[in-house]
Amino acid sequence: MADSLRRQKTIALGQRKGRQEEKLAIARELLALLDDEAIARVTGLSADEIRDLRGE
Repeated sequence: MADSLRRQKTIALGQRKGRQEEKLAIARELLALLDDEAIARVTGLSADEIRDLRGE
């Protein structure tokens, strides 16, 4: 039972990380097209995360 719960948590964590990576990839594509506020609205990322991407 504990192994099953641990596996479910690991899968959920991987899914969250994957969604976050996808949001960041989308935001990177939008940097040249939109302002930070618009990118934050579209992706759900914070303004700080968008600023960090601009600084990369």
